[in-house]
Amino acid sequence: MIQRNIDKRGFLLFFAATGLPRQTHEENFVFGNHIFNIYISFLLKKVI
Repeated sequence: MIQRNIDKRGFLLFFAATGLPRQTHEENFVFGNHIFNIYISFLLKKVI
């Protein structure tokens, strides 16, 4: 439950941060997802 909230919040946070106007919606999503993956791996390293 907590993990899910962190994921959701982190995703929204980075999606907002990387939500600068780009060529396509798809491009924006791919970039946001890339940042999100980095964020999650950072969280995991921090926890472990």
